[in-house]
Amino acid sequence: MGISTILGTTVAIASSFQTPVNQEKAAIKSQNIANSPNKNKLQQILNLSSLGQEINPLKIELEELAQKYPQLEPEVFLVDLDTKGFVSIRGKNKIASASTIKLPILVAFFQDLDRRKIQLEERLTMTESLMASGSGDMQHKQPGTKFSALETAEKMIIISDNTATNMLIERLGGISELNQRFMAMGLTNTQLSNPLPDLTGTNTTTPEDLGNLLI
Repeated sequence: MGISTILGTTVAIASSFQTPVNQEKAAIKSQNIANSPNKNKLQQILNLSSLGQEINPLKIELEELAQKYPQLEPEVFLVDLDTKGFVSIRGKNKIASASTIKLPILVAFFQDLDRRKIQLEERLTMTESLMASGSGDMQHKQPGTKFSALETAEKMIIISDNTATNMLIERLGGISELNQRFMAMGLTNTQLSNPLPDLTGTNTTTPEDLGNLLI
């Protein structure tokens, strides 16, 4: 016990003399080790670029369900991440994206975080031109109110805030820039045409685009 105590004290003292660079390297190494299982799992999911067979029994069930509601025309795309099986019912149809456009915007936000082009604590200003009706509560604040980038992204997703979405569209480079980035993500039928709320339905996407984005 005495030896263990001495050794423990020695290690603690030695650790206190580590340089900041060594401490940073140790932290990065520790983080990489912790992330290894996640990276392996992610790689398995990314291999889904080549899908398996369509799950016909499920597709038939969904089509039969849809027949009970002839006034509706469902567009469906889903993937079983374990088997690579999928179902696509008009999954390539281009439809009004409504608030689902917030998903690729969020991914673009995450990309800029990773590239250190934006910081979570960065303050974004809500200007009158970006304020939007419909979903969300930011529209009820005074123009000029500032929100952190993190809070803005959270409100965009958690309460589907349209004003928050417009603020992020502007911060991420605007509509044209985001459309180019959507194409780079492989979202060939996802396009922003108007800020939110897009009451005319001109912002578009497809079920397959959104499914592939989530994969």
